Amino acid sequence: MSEPAGLKPSSRDKRRRNALTHGMRATTLAGLPKGAAYIRRLVLSFRRELEAVVIDAKGEVSFMDGAHINTASRHEQVALLAGRWLKLNAETMSHQERLQYLQAVARASEARDRALSALNLDRDTGSILESLYSTPRPAVHDAEPED
Repeated sequence: MSEPAGLKPSSRDKRRRNALTHGMRATTLAGLPKGAAYIRRLVLSFRRELEAVVIDAKGEVSFMDGAHINTASRHEQVALLAGRWLKLNAETMSHQERLQYLQAVARASEARDRALSALNLDRDTGSILESLYSTPRPAVHDAEPED
């Protein structure tokens, strides 16, 4: 849809463009319950830090890296929400219910860790780059003999 000549795009159009440039972030944090705004801030901070780590390690965030970051963020959100609900309702829960919440936190943490592992951030790229682009050392037999 094009704008008539001489008119600026509305602020709503700017929000749409902003959502497009930031990828899947909008879908990651939709629908948090009332009173869980701090979880939104924690997950957004986690996501930003993770994106920065990926950029430092790889130079960019590819589509699949973005998907893995989104998955890790969602699982972190689930773990934080389950922990919050356990904290708020622990007195009224049975032992079985508390255990189920703890298991939900553990499952979400394991799923988050699998998504982080899929990013392949723990490999040592420095040694590969050094071997590819370092100045080759002269071989011993290439050196001229001294008289």
